[in-house]
Amino acid sequence: SITELPTNINEESTAKLKSVSIVRKKLVHFFKFYWKNKSTFNSNETIVYSQCYISVVPYIILEKLGIVSSKMVFTAASIKEKSVLHKFVLRNSYLIIAGLKYTVADIIKHTGISKDKFIDTPLVFLSNSLMGKDDLNKQDCRTELGFEDDKKHVLYAGKTSVGKKSIEYFIQCAEQLTEYVFVIVGANETTMKHYQDVKAKREIKNLKIIPFLPLPEYFKYVKAADLLIDYYESTY
Repeated sequence: SITELPTNINEESTAKLKSVSIVRKKLVHFFKFYWKNKSTFNSNETIVYSQCYISVVPYIILEKLGIVSSKMVFTAASIKEKSVLHKFVLRNSYLIIAGLKYTVADIIKHTGISKDKFIDTPLVFLSNSLMGKDDLNKQDCRTELGFEDDKKHVLYAGKTSVGKKSIEYFIQCAEQLTEYVFVIVGANETTMKHYQDVKAKREIKNLKIIPFLPLPEYFKYVKAADLLIDYYESTY
Protein backbone atom coordinates (compact mmCIF):
# COMPACT_ATOMS: atom_id res chain seq x y z
CA SER A 1 0.00 0.00 0.00
CA ILE A 2 1.00 3.64 -0.44
CA THR A 3 0.45 6.27 2.24
CA GLU A 4 1.14 9.97 1.70
CA LEU A 5 2.67 11.76 4.66
CA PRO A 6 0.59 14.96 4.82
CA THR A 7 1.33 18.10 6.77
CA ASN A 8 -1.97 20.00 6.35
CA ILE A 9 0.26 23.06 6.35
CA ASN A 10 0.85 25.05 3.18
CA GLU A 11 2.81 28.19 2.42
CA GLU A 12 -0.28 30.26 1.76
CA SER A 13 -1.70 29.66 5.25
CA THR A 14 1.70 30.10 6.95
CA ALA A 15 2.97 33.11 5.01
CA LYS A 16 2.83 35.28 8.15
CA LEU A 17 4.44 32.72 10.46
CA LYS A 18 8.11 32.54 11.38
CA SER A 19 10.10 29.52 10.22
CA VAL A 20 10.36 28.09 13.75
CA SER A 21 6.56 28.12 14.11
CA ILE A 22 6.10 26.36 10.77
CA VAL A 23 8.62 23.64 11.69
CA ARG A 24 6.92 23.11 15.06
CA LYS A 25 3.51 22.80 13.42
CA LYS A 26 4.80 20.29 10.88
CA LEU A 27 6.49 18.12 13.52
CA VAL A 28 3.43 18.11 15.76
CA HIS A 29 1.25 17.17 12.83
CA PHE A 30 3.61 14.33 11.88
CA PHE A 31 3.48 12.71 15.31
CA LYS A 32 -0.31 13.01 15.41
CA PHE A 33 -0.51 11.37 11.99
CA TYR A 34 1.94 8.64 13.02
CA TRP A 35 0.03 7.84 16.20
CA LYS A 36 -3.21 7.40 14.26
CA ASN A 37 -1.56 5.22 11.60
CA LYS A 38 0.97 3.14 13.55
CA SER A 39 -0.10 -0.16 12.00
CA THR A 40 0.45 1.26 8.50
CA PHE A 41 3.90 2.59 9.37
CA ASN A 42 4.87 -0.75 10.91
CA SER A 43 4.23 -2.72 7.73
CA ASN A 44 7.21 -3.46 5.49
CA GLU A 45 4.78 -3.67 2.57
CA THR A 46 3.86 0.01 2.92
CA ILE A 47 5.40 2.85 0.91
CA VAL A 48 5.27 6.24 2.66
CA TYR A 49 5.45 9.20 0.29
CA SER A 50 6.19 12.86 1.09
CA GLN A 51 7.33 16.15 -0.43
CA CYS A 52 8.02 17.87 2.92
CA TYR A 53 11.53 17.17 4.16
CA ILE A 54 10.90 18.64 7.61
CA SER A 55 8.08 16.17 8.22
CA VAL A 56 10.24 13.30 6.91
CA VAL A 57 13.07 13.85 9.42
CA PRO A 58 11.26 12.31 12.43
CA TYR A 59 10.07 9.42 10.22
CA ILE A 60 13.66 8.57 9.24
CA ILE A 61 14.78 8.78 12.87
CA LEU A 62 12.01 6.34 13.85
CA GLU A 63 13.06 4.07 10.99
CA LYS A 64 16.70 4.06 12.14
CA LEU A 65 15.55 3.21 15.67
CA GLY A 66 13.64 0.25 14.27
CA ILE A 67 10.25 1.64 15.32
CA VAL A 68 8.85 1.79 11.77
CA SER A 69 9.49 -0.66 8.94
CA SER A 70 7.76 0.96 5.95
CA LYS A 71 9.76 2.54 3.11
CA MET A 72 10.06 6.29 2.47
CA VAL A 73 9.79 7.69 -1.06
CA PHE A 74 10.68 11.38 -1.09
CA THR A 75 9.98 13.92 -3.84
CA ALA A 76 12.63 16.61 -4.34
CA ALA A 77 11.93 19.39 -6.84
CA SER A 78 15.42 20.75 -6.10
CA ILE A 79 18.17 20.41 -3.51
CA LYS A 80 18.66 22.87 -0.68
CA GLU A 81 22.45 23.05 -0.87
CA LYS A 82 22.90 24.68 2.55
CA SER A 83 20.39 22.51 4.40
CA VAL A 84 21.92 19.62 6.35
CA LEU A 85 18.42 18.25 7.06
CA HIS A 86 17.43 18.24 3.39
CA LYS A 87 20.56 16.29 2.47
CA PHE A 88 19.94 13.96 5.43
CA VAL A 89 16.47 13.16 4.10
CA LEU A 90 17.76 12.62 0.56
CA ARG A 91 20.52 10.27 1.70
CA ASN A 92 18.24 8.25 3.97
CA SER A 93 15.09 7.94 1.85
CA TYR A 94 14.43 4.54 0.29
CA LEU A 95 13.80 6.07 -3.14
CA ILE A 96 13.69 9.60 -4.57
CA ILE A 97 11.46 11.20 -7.19
CA ALA A 98 13.18 14.20 -8.77
CA GLY A 99 11.42 14.51 -12.14
CA LEU A 100 13.98 16.49 -14.12
CA LYS A 101 17.33 14.98 -15.09
CA TYR A 102 19.00 18.27 -14.13
CA THR A 103 17.60 17.96 -10.61
CA VAL A 104 18.84 14.38 -10.37
CA ALA A 105 22.33 15.45 -11.45
CA ASP A 106 22.34 18.33 -8.95
CA ILE A 107 21.29 16.09 -6.06
CA ILE A 108 23.92 13.49 -6.93
CA LYS A 109 26.57 16.23 -7.14
CA HIS A 110 25.82 17.55 -3.64
CA THR A 111 25.01 14.29 -1.84
CA GLY A 112 26.91 11.52 -3.60
CA ILE A 113 23.70 9.45 -3.85
CA SER A 114 23.67 6.63 -6.39
CA LYS A 115 21.61 7.22 -9.51
CA ASP A 116 19.93 3.85 -8.83
CA LYS A 117 18.08 5.48 -5.93
CA PHE A 118 16.01 7.68 -8.25
CA ILE A 119 12.66 6.71 -9.74
CA ASP A 120 12.39 7.61 -13.43
CA THR A 121 9.02 9.35 -13.74
CA PRO A 122 7.29 11.83 -16.04
CA LEU A 123 7.54 15.48 -15.04
CA VAL A 124 5.92 15.93 -11.63
CA PHE A 125 3.40 18.74 -11.41
CA LEU A 126 0.29 19.82 -9.55
CA SER A 127 -2.21 18.25 -11.93
CA ASN A 128 -5.34 19.40 -10.10
CA SER A 129 -4.16 22.98 -9.86
CA LEU A 130 -2.92 23.08 -13.46
CA MET A 131 -6.09 21.63 -14.91
CA GLY A 132 -7.48 24.09 -17.44
CA LYS A 133 -4.64 26.60 -17.05
CA ASP A 134 -3.58 26.13 -20.68
CA ASP A 135 -6.95 27.62 -21.62
CA LEU A 136 -6.11 30.97 -20.02
CA ASN A 137 -6.02 33.80 -22.53
CA LYS A 138 -2.83 35.84 -22.29
CA GLN A 139 -4.43 39.15 -23.24
CA ASP A 140 -7.34 38.65 -20.84
CA CYS A 141 -4.89 37.97 -18.02
CA ARG A 142 -2.83 41.06 -18.90
CA THR A 143 -5.94 43.25 -18.91
CA GLU A 144 -7.20 41.84 -15.61
CA LEU A 145 -3.82 42.31 -13.91
CA GLY A 146 -3.23 45.80 -15.31
CA PHE A 147 -0.22 44.92 -17.47
CA GLU A 148 0.48 47.75 -19.93
CA ASP A 149 0.10 46.66 -23.57
CA ASP A 150 3.02 48.77 -24.75
CA LYS A 151 5.54 47.36 -22.25
CA LYS A 152 7.19 43.99 -21.77
CA HIS A 153 6.68 42.43 -18.33
CA VAL A 154 9.36 40.27 -16.71
CA LEU A 155 8.12 37.99 -13.93
CA TYR A 156 9.86 36.52 -10.90
CA ALA A 157 7.42 33.91 -9.58
CA GLY A 158 9.73 31.77 -7.45
CA LYS A 159 10.36 31.57 -3.74
CA THR A 160 10.85 34.90 -2.02
CA SER A 161 12.93 35.54 1.05
CA VAL A 162 14.95 38.45 2.36
CA GLY A 163 18.49 38.32 1.03
CA LYS A 164 17.79 35.77 -1.72
CA LYS A 165 20.42 36.39 -4.40
CA SER A 166 18.16 35.63 -7.37
CA ILE A 167 15.76 38.39 -6.27
CA GLU A 168 18.60 40.86 -5.77
CA TYR A 169 19.85 40.15 -9.30
CA PHE A 170 16.27 40.56 -10.55
CA ILE A 171 16.02 43.97 -8.84
CA GLN A 172 19.37 45.04 -10.29
CA CYS A 173 18.05 44.19 -13.75
CA ALA A 174 15.00 46.35 -13.09
CA GLU A 175 17.30 49.26 -12.19
CA GLN A 176 19.23 48.94 -15.44
CA LEU A 177 16.43 47.98 -17.86
CA THR A 178 13.95 50.74 -17.15
CA GLU A 179 12.04 50.18 -20.42
CA TYR A 180 10.65 46.91 -18.96
CA VAL A 181 8.30 46.27 -16.04
CA PHE A 182 9.63 43.80 -13.46
CA VAL A 183 7.13 41.95 -11.27
CA ILE A 184 7.80 39.85 -8.16
CA VAL A 185 4.93 37.56 -7.12
CA GLY A 186 4.70 35.65 -3.84
CA ALA A 187 5.87 38.04 -1.12
CA ASN A 188 4.65 37.40 2.41
CA GLU A 189 4.19 40.19 4.95
CA THR A 190 7.89 40.34 5.89
CA THR A 191 9.32 40.16 2.36
CA MET A 192 6.67 42.55 1.03
CA LYS A 193 7.76 45.25 3.49
CA HIS A 194 11.46 44.58 2.87
CA TYR A 195 11.30 44.77 -0.92
CA GLN A 196 8.91 47.71 -0.89
CA ASP A 197 11.51 49.52 1.23
CA VAL A 198 14.25 48.50 -1.23
CA LYS A 199 12.13 49.76 -4.12
CA ALA A 200 11.53 53.12 -2.41
CA LYS A 201 15.12 53.58 -1.23
CA ARG A 202 16.59 52.82 -4.64
CA GLU A 203 13.76 54.65 -6.46
CA ILE A 204 12.89 51.78 -8.78
CA LYS A 205 9.69 52.84 -10.50
CA ASN A 206 9.40 49.86 -12.87
CA LEU A 207 9.27 47.22 -10.09
CA LYS A 208 6.04 45.75 -8.73
CA ILE A 209 5.78 43.59 -5.59
CA ILE A 210 2.75 41.28 -5.43
CA PRO A 211 1.77 39.33 -2.28
CA PHE A 212 1.46 35.56 -1.96
CA LEU A 213 -1.40 34.33 -4.18
CA PRO A 214 -3.58 31.22 -4.47
CA LEU A 215 -2.45 29.06 -7.41
CA PRO A 216 -5.28 30.12 -9.80
CA GLU A 217 -4.20 33.76 -9.42
CA TYR A 218 -0.50 32.87 -9.52
CA PHE A 219 -0.96 31.18 -12.91
CA LYS A 220 -2.60 34.31 -14.33
CA TYR A 221 0.62 36.24 -13.70
CA VAL A 222 2.67 33.45 -15.27
CA LYS A 223 0.42 33.46 -18.33
CA ALA A 224 0.39 37.26 -18.65
CA ALA A 225 4.15 37.78 -18.43
CA ASP A 226 6.39 38.15 -21.48
CA LEU A 227 9.36 36.53 -19.75
CA LEU A 228 9.39 34.15 -16.77
CA ILE A 229 12.64 34.29 -14.79
CA ASP A 230 11.92 31.95 -11.89
CA TYR A 231 9.05 29.81 -10.63
CA TYR A 232 8.02 27.36 -7.90
CA GLU A 233 9.67 24.04 -8.83
CA SER A 234 6.62 22.03 -7.78
CA THR A 235 4.26 23.86 -10.16
CA TYR A 236 5.98 23.06 -13.47
